[in-house]
Amino acid sequence: MNRLFFAIVALSCTTASLAQTAPSPTSPLDAAETAIDQHEFPKARQLVMEALTDHPQDTRALYDLGYIEFATNHKDQAEQDYRRVMELDPSLPQAHMALARLLSTTDRKDEARQQLDIVTKNPKADGALKGQAWRMLADLDLLVDPSVARYDLLHALQVSAETPQDTFLTGRLAEALGDNDTAEKAYRKLIADKRLELDAYAALGRLLLKQEQNDKVVALLQDVQAAHPDNVAITAELATALANTGQPAKGLLLLEKAHADEPSNTTVTRLLADVANPNGRPDEAESLYVELLKLTPKDPVLLASYGSSLIRQQRYFEAEPPLQQAVALKPDLGEAWGSLAFAASKQERYDQVLTYLTQRKKYLPDNASTYFLWATAYDKLRHTKEAIAYYHLFLDTAGGKFPDQEFQIRHRLIVLEHK
Repeated sequence: MNRLFFAIVALSCTTASLAQTAPSPTSPLDAAETAIDQHEFPKARQLVMEALTDHPQDTRALYDLGYIEFATNHKDQAEQDYRRVMELDPSLPQAHMALARLLSTTDRKDEARQQLDIVTKNPKADGALKGQAWRMLADLDLLVDPSVARYDLLHALQVSAETPQDTFLTGRLAEALGDNDTAEKAYRKLIADKRLELDAYAALGRLLLKQEQNDKVVALLQDVQAAHPDNVAITAELATALANTGQPAKGLLLLEKAHADEPSNTTVTRLLADVANPNGRPDEAESLYVELLKLTPKDPVLLASYGSSLIRQQRYFEAEPPLQQAVALKPDLGEAWGSLAFAASKQERYDQVLTYLTQRKKYLPDNASTYFLWATAYDKLRHTKEAIAYYHLFLDTAGGKFPDQEFQIRHRLIVLEHK
């Protein structure tokens, strides 16, 4: 979850503003809130429960209890506490804000939006709180409709002062809308100002990777990653860029260390497998994919990657079932269709090669490798005219990258074209 969200969380959890009467300095709620600030949640819960014993309808105490339950991952109970606050005083905007925060973490985004909408229209909410609600709406809307998210952010800036989080969100919005130059300027501004630096470095690295500017990613992130080796996003991006610039061994070392430090981090595990697979270690990738599939057995991309690792080990027959599962779950996985065609070719099932390549062509353009598969399949099936056409397409696109095959095909064409 991004930094903008956590900033909202911190601001929306103020408890003193819910006090119905000014408590004495030694009140249980004062002590409870001090314990909350120090993350001493069992102690805080005990103190809040003491306060509720004498005043079971105290909205401040119920709000504090909701915060404690949420912080200790008792989300159902936290939701009940927040809703109880809202029943007792429907006009309190902080309770709606807190409930929106909770709902957004349980994938109930539409319900969260409803609560935030209440905050933005609540006359009791000051500009700062309304600004938080608009920013959280922008965060929720970003992946759904960036143009709506931009509208949300503009509203936030109308009612509250600009923050570094706004600059970061501006970058994310620009990126989502395809304005890479504006996104890069926003991220670099944060880096130059030394505000939200790690988030900005990770975002800029991701942006440059999408533009295939791998050398820039390496230059940008090497020193940052060395200083912050526990930052998963930066490590992953640097490792990917290193692999893409012909330095896979360096990338794998970074990922192996990250995986050893956080073996349960599935993002790191998956990236380690994805880098190991095409760089001479498909057997290691296979074992990682198997472990990941135990957690998400119907992930089509993961199934396709697993099948690819088996192909790289020349286990073509074993590779077909996971690849077939992958395309059954997600028919537009062009690379999986290509892998199936390759596996079928190695098993001399040339009719199936053509079937798989036909499916692939619906989603991806042909390249030198697929032209070669088309040509050899047609040749083996004695469709000479089609074989010749695809052999020429292969030679036109190979560009010296496949010298052995190019040599063989030139000689094969001599035979076919003089029959």
